[in-house]
Amino acid sequence: MEEGRRDRVHTPRGAVTLRVAYADPPYPGCAHLYEGHPHYAGEVDHVELVERLLAYDGWALSTSSKALGYVLGLVPDDVRILIWVKNTVRYAWEPVIVASAREPAVGLRDWIHCEPDAFQWRQRPEEHVIGAKPAPFSLWLFDWLGASPGDDFDDLFPGSGAVGRAWHIFASQTRLVVPEARNGRAVRRANEKALRAHPQLGDAA
Repeated sequence: MEEGRRDRVHTPRGAVTLRVAYADPPYPGCAHLYEGHPHYAGEVDHVELVERLLAYDGWALSTSSKALGYVLGLVPDDVRILIWVKNTVRYAWEPVIVASAREPAVGLRDWIHCEPDAFQWRQRPEEHVIGAKPAPFSLWLFDWLGASPGDDFDDLFPGSGAVGRAWHIFASQTRLVVPEARNGRAVRRANEKALRAHPQLGDAA
């Protein structure tokens, strides 16, 4: 998939607007899986990709468990490694490397268990791409980025466009801010209240 292509989403500006980005490229050694994609461009230069990400206030990069050691050698030491867990037989988890633009909420878990879309019993849409991330993953990722609805978001490898669509949902909501939450229980109560008021946010648990 083409490294230079991206979907940029501008949202209404607030008091402080930051630039955040997510990169979900073909994982190292796996570019051949995307040869049929219209933006296929061979293996991704991860050295160049990380340099691009470092220009943002906050960023996240998905990769494979197999390539994690290599990719960690390219990024700063102060990043956080998150985990996406899924019910697959061979690769049941994938790492997500994140550098938050703002401090994430207290009590936010560093892993999520949610399933990608399955098409065993229904027709696969034309825009489907291998490895497309489900909406709960995206909303959880935005929280780890410390993103605000007023930020500018770049999806560097749009693929199916699923992450960009999730950002539009995220950016259109009134986000409940809990200042100086004392503990994880207070954050969970605040999140539950926000979900009741805005069910479109989905459940990222």
